[in-house]
Amino acid sequence: MKKFHILNAFAAMALLLSSSWNAGPTLASAKSPAIADAETPDLISETGGAVFAVSFESYAEGLGYLYLGVGRRLFIYHVNLLLMPGTPTLTPHGFTEPLPGVIQDVSIVGNRAFVTMGESGLAVVDIANKDAPLYLNHYDTPGFAKGVFMTATTAYVADGFSGLLALEISDPLNIGLLASYNTEGDARDVIMANDLTLGDLFYVADGQRGLVVLDETASGFVQIGSLDTSGYAESVYVKEKYIHLADGWAGWKKIKIANPASPLLEDYLDTPDWASDALFFGGEVYVADQTSGLRIIGSDAVTGDAVEIASFDTPGLAVGMGWAEGFVLMADYSGLTVIDVNNPGAPTAEPDASIPSLAVPGKLTVVGDRVYTTGAEQGLHIVDAGNPVAPALIGMLDTPGAANGVAVAGDKAFIADGAEGLLQIDVSVPAAPTATYTTSITGGAFAVVVEGDTAYVAAGANGLAAVQFYNDPNPPQVIGSFDTAGYALDVAVAGEYAYIADGDNGLVIADRFPLDAASLVGSLDFPGTALAVAVQDNTCFIAAGSSGLRIIDISNPAAPIETGYYDTPGSVADVVVVGNLAYLADDVHGLQVINVANPASPFLTASYDSIGFATGVAVTSSNVYLADGPGGLLIFNPVPERYYISLPLLLRN
Repeated sequence: MKKFHILNAFAAMALLLSSSWNAGPTLASAKSPAIADAETPDLISETGGAVFAVSFESYAEGLGYLYLGVGRRLFIYHVNLLLMPGTPTLTPHGFTEPLPGVIQDVSIVGNRAFVTMGESGLAVVDIANKDAPLYLNHYDTPGFAKGVFMTATTAYVADGFSGLLALEISDPLNIGLLASYNTEGDARDVIMANDLTLGDLFYVADGQRGLVVLDETASGFVQIGSLDTSGYAESVYVKEKYIHLADGWAGWKKIKIANPASPLLEDYLDTPDWASDALFFGGEVYVADQTSGLRIIGSDAVTGDAVEIASFDTPGLAVGMGWAEGFVLMADYSGLTVIDVNNPGAPTAEPDASIPSLAVPGKLTVVGDRVYTTGAEQGLHIVDAGNPVAPALIGMLDTPGAANGVAVAGDKAFIADGAEGLLQIDVSVPAAPTATYTTSITGGAFAVVVEGDTAYVAAGANGLAAVQFYNDPNPPQVIGSFDTAGYALDVAVAGEYAYIADGDNGLVIADRFPLDAASLVGSLDFPGTALAVAVQDNTCFIAAGSSGLRIIDISNPAAPIETGYYDTPGSVADVVVVGNLAYLADDVHGLQVINVANPASPFLTASYDSIGFATGVAVTSSNVYLADGPGGLLIFNPVPERYYISLPLLLRN
């Protein structure tokens, strides 16, 4: 009501001004800058996110604290290995408010946790009260802060292409730079090891430049040695005179450092995927190998050469590890996986001790109070957002494929699961979603939308597939397809037509009836890559990647016409339109809300620069939901529509 009062006041003022000037005024149009400026949407909650960092601090045999980075929050758990021998018991304590960035690594010194946060640098958290850890301060490093090694007074940070930094942390409220060394590569991890001759030396996993050895002198760091490994050095672990190095695509390397000036490659083993972390305990090497999970390396009894003795396929993306008395604590991107390796040849999971992230979402859909999120490394997660301030994970299912997208119809969820095709999931009991059918889709499944008893699937190089599903026990069947010229990544249906985001081929409009003989109606190419599509009335909205939002008039489907566009600061991956507002998932630039009341002149009305990679958005009458990948699930209050008024601007001749 107040908005209309303000509009009426402006209109009355315009009439008054125009009638009071009689000296031949010239009319011009003026846009109010105050109204045109974008607002920041009201963030209700930010939960979940990627799990990269885990650390275990033992205070007695069988007892300790586990520190877990989940998105931007640090969680603390008490670990007990004594109550049930062989089975860890994790009891939750507290967690921080969101820190300035997604947590990459964590190291504990006394009552403080030191946390690296990528582009946001290093944070200090007071953990004296485990039930209420308190963020104290952070230092914004110039690069990408990943690995950290701590002494009592200094934090040594592997800062990406800015090299190694030494930060004074005696006073956490006044962190200062002591020294830096710009390594030639991408500093990913650092560890300090004592050499009897040279003293304390720093070993840096330097990305494409392999291993770098630095000495710290009164005037700063000095490089004294290096070894250019064949891969991409991600992490370093020292044991006696050996470095165990996770070398990216080249697997694990064992490097002898008896002479730090000339590190010597002594042994290696190429792992199936990307070696991200490595530990050595009890004679075995443990490697976090991303999509291929945990790899355990021992020695051949005859030759002594390195051989893989066992592996364990974790549900997510194995990226980092901790160790707790015979258990590998795997930071698995989508959560913590606890693996019993007391018998290294037969690792087993400890599901009761594992901790999933609420969501690391790529796409999402909302039905009532339930948010269904999908991601390549998390499968399907079902979140109860009845209380949006504190959403709760109520069910999950690790799908076999990439889980590219989800649609829900009644008690069925349909997952576009990449090469695995279309999965039908029974979600009638959300705490226990169950896969009921898998339908093979030629070309793979990249997105899905459901209307009636038909699921329409964007099938990549094979265009569009129509899958009809019936009541059990009849399995779903592909009953029609339409091969587009491009690479179908998303689909919307309205009326008689299917609207296909066809990659570099732009928009394709197909007559979807009859289902077994879909035909081309019209198409339109435009700059960018069509990644997602939304339809409202006679207008089609395309998320076109780096070319922003494209607005297409489809009143004549045979001859669609672009009527406007909005170039966002990022790369638009998803779009939802409600009323006159288009909600965009804009990759590293988060949520962008565009007023499209006038398609020829869209303008920004609100934006939120999230910390992750926004790739999915959903809107209800109550809330806006953003899938922010490593940044987790973000929930906002509704964004009000905003207008500007063209007023007569009176100029004297």
